Amino acid sequence: MKRILMIAATPFFSDRGCHIRIYNEIKYLNKNNIEVILCTYHLGYNPPGIKEENIKRIINIPWYKKITPGASWHKIYLDFLLLLISIKEYLKIKPKIIHAHLYEGLLIACIVKIISFFRVKIIFDCQGSLAEEMFQYTLRKNKIFKIFYFLFYFIEKILLVLPDKIVCSSENSYKFLTEKYSIKLNKIEIINDGVDEEIFNNIDNSKKELLKNKLNIPKNNIIIIYTGSITKAKGVDKLLDSLPEVLSKKSDLTFIFLGYGDLENLYKNKYKKFISNRNIIFTGRVNYFELPIYLSIADYAIDPKKNSSESSGKLFNYLFSNLQVICFRNTFNKKIKNRAIYINNFKQISLLNSKKEGLIFKYNFNKWSELIDYFIKNYNNLFKIRIGIDCRCLSIPGGVKNYAINLIKNLLEIDSEYEYYLFYNNKKFLGTFKNKNVIEICINFNIPILYFVWDQLIIAYLCLIYKINIIHGLKNSVPVLTNAKRIVTIHDIIPVLFPKTMKWHHSQYWKLVFFLISKIKTEIIFISNTTKNDFKKIYKTKNKLDVIYLGVNFKNNLKQDIINHKENYILYVGSLEPRKNIPKLIEAFNIFLKTFSNYKLYLVGKSGWEDININININKFNLENKVIKTGYISDNERDKLYLKSKVFIYISLYEGFGLPILEAMKNKLPVIASNTNSISEISNNASILVDPNDEIEISNKLVRIVADNSLKKLYINRGLENIKNFSWKNCAMKTLKIYE
Repeated sequence: MKRILMIAATPFFSDRGCHIRIYNEIKYLNKNNIEVILCTYHLGYNPPGIKEENIKRIINIPWYKKITPGASWHKIYLDFLLLLISIKEYLKIKPKIIHAHLYEGLLIACIVKIISFFRVKIIFDCQGSLAEEMFQYTLRKNKIFKIFYFLFYFIEKILLVLPDKIVCSSENSYKFLTEKYSIKLNKIEIINDGVDEEIFNNIDNSKKELLKNKLNIPKNNIIIIYTGSITKAKGVDKLLDSLPEVLSKKSDLTFIFLGYGDLENLYKNKYKKFISNRNIIFTGRVNYFELPIYLSIADYAIDPKKNSSESSGKLFNYLFSNLQVICFRNTFNKKIKNRAIYINNFKQISLLNSKKEGLIFKYNFNKWSELIDYFIKNYNNLFKIRIGIDCRCLSIPGGVKNYAINLIKNLLEIDSEYEYYLFYNNKKFLGTFKNKNVIEICINFNIPILYFVWDQLIIAYLCLIYKINIIHGLKNSVPVLTNAKRIVTIHDIIPVLFPKTMKWHHSQYWKLVFFLISKIKTEIIFISNTTKNDFKKIYKTKNKLDVIYLGVNFKNNLKQDIINHKENYILYVGSLEPRKNIPKLIEAFNIFLKTFSNYKLYLVGKSGWEDININININKFNLENKVIKTGYISDNERDKLYLKSKVFIYISLYEGFGLPILEAMKNKLPVIASNTNSISEISNNASILVDPNDEIEISNKLVRIVADNSLKKLYINRGLENIKNFSWKNCAMKTLKIYE
């Protein structure tokens, strides 16, 4: 389940318009398997349909009781407290997206984004202009305050640069923000308010009559309803001021003001006569979930706002309740022209001459169950995590190249959600992986002695330029200087355990890299438990350590009858370097020839560092015609050699994994292998294990497996059973889990 952190700097839930939007977003996101954790003020109640444990409130501030819209100096410390719980919840659930409501929520979200090292994305749910609404609700009350308008305009302009996506709840907001603040059109989108059809479709008709009786409305009166805040910002003062004249011309009208605000008590005292005659009714605060019943008894609804950058979500509730709407002809109200009664002034209300009768129009649009798909689409676009993969190892023939090709191939087969940025150091690899979610980037850099420049500087630069969220180093290294989440696959720690098997500067560089990886937050994938345990013993790291075995390709396209090798031979596949223990293998093979003189030994792989001892032993035992060094050959040529070989031998002194052993098992070869480290781990009793330093034992085991067909068959079957535990698809699936 995906998780969203929502920040709303408001006393949720207090039956206000923006609260209704927040409520329906959370409710319908939950229905679509997206869990929302909401951080909000201490005031308000927990509405049904949202888990209480998912609403995180600041500590109770007993002296602050304000639940109406508008500015307050108290919000300075309220928002600081909201920042603290937002940081706490971010660190707890590590969401990829923050959904911010109101400008204070946006500011808090931006601070959390900085704390996350810009890993989290922000979607801003904008329901109006900060400067305009501050003026409407607060600044216009005092002429002195009006000088602050430009300050709020400047703050708003800066804040609107910060989110990754802006969602407007009305065309008014969209037009205002794009024209006044020059917001790029691809950054902003309109998603109107909607109707929660679940509560509007389940109205108990018996409650209608009870409500009418409770309100004591004369039977023949035309009922006009307004829902929302009773404030000047909503234009309610202008409407109320006009009612004496309207009612003097048409006395059979009842105006229901459903809501609360700072004008309520003022007009209650002013209009006692109208209230007594039930021409004007102030309900006070009404639970949102009772709204459908109130709307069901009305004949008309009214929207008194002339112009505003805010949305007017209540209009859709009016329409869904089969009400015509008395309103001014502004940008937002034009879209409901089929259901609107446009007025130029409130006096025209007295011209109404009929009650609502029967079904006039069934409104079936702007349902939250459908609108939520637009939010999910935006989430998915922002969820599009960019994974960078360092593919320099494709330039290095051997097991790591094999790992890289098969891992990436299988990742692309099972995942279409993430974007994969593949970083090559040679343009010949461009086009290796062709998928719609693959972006290939190449910087030609082929200076082996300066590989640290690629690993630590060039990859870090590419992560910055392409805004990579996760960087995966496939061969022992990952850049230290990056904000991206670091994941590295460590194949072995030979430079630490056997530094003399490589050049001094190589071993020193890798020792430094391993040390830094152990100290800086990095998730480390090991390809065997052996390597993981060796690393833990040396570095005592607190980083998360995972073991993901490599895989083996089960299919082989070669046919036995096209293989030309008719000679008997023993096969070794791997690089030719000191730790592979090839000189000892040649000694053992020389002894083996005393029993089976018609055999050859094929050494398949590129020459590594200090392979001179191999040639020395070949010459020493006069085996120039018996030991064949093929050098690096193609996969097809290698597979041909596997298919016709009699035995596979791999007596390396140390391995991180030992992939050729599994390839030999796949090709139905009995395997003789070292009894040390990870080789015995992955062999899993399917190989004949030997002491790699005992040439007599190695020779004896070779003689025995060649001579005994039943033993050979036993180990071939064990090998075929063993390789079922190693698949590239499984390797990719476990790696993908780490990305998540």
